[in-house]
Amino acid sequence: MYPSMKPLLFAMPMALASLSVQAADPVVSSAGSLLQEIQTPTPPLPPNAPVLTIKRQSVGHLLTTTPFAVKHIEISGNAAFDTQTLHALVATGEGKTLTLAQLDALAARITDYYHRHGYLLVRAIVPPQASQSGNVYIKVIAAHYGQIKLDNGCN
Repeated sequence: MYPSMKPLLFAMPMALASLSVQAADPVVSSAGSLLQEIQTPTPPLPPNAPVLTIKRQSVGHLLTTTPFAVKHIEISGNAAFDTQTLHALVATGEGKTLTLAQLDALAARITDYYHRHGYLLVRAIVPPQASQSGNVYIKVIAAHYGQIKLDNGCN
C-alpha cells in the first residue's frame, strides 16, 4: 500500500458514515410542536386615546352684564343622572342675583360633571327664556345614536 493512501483510507469510512446520517429519513414534527416553535408576534400597544376638546359657546357681551334674580334653577333633559345630583351642582346660584355669564358658568358645572363620567357629547345650556318669576331653566342636551348596523361582508 502506498503511504499517501493511508490518510485516504482512514477518511473514507468517516465520509461514508456522515453521508448515511444525512440520507436518513427526516424527522416529521407534529402540528403541536410546530405551533410551539412559531413565535407569535405581540400586538402593538394601542396609541394613546385621542383627547376630545369641546369649545364652550360664549354668550353675547351685552347679555352677560345684565343681572337678574334667580330664585330656583330647574334642570331638564337629563337622563344619565338624577335631577337631585345635578341640582346640587348648581344650587349655590339659587337665591342670588346673577348675570347670564354666571348662569352659564353654573351650566358648565353640569357639562363638566357629565364629561368626568364619560359622557363627552353632553352639554348643559341656558336656553333663551323670559325669567320674570325667578325660575331659570338649564337644559341638558345629549347626543343619541340612531341605529347601529354591522354588515359582515366576509362569507
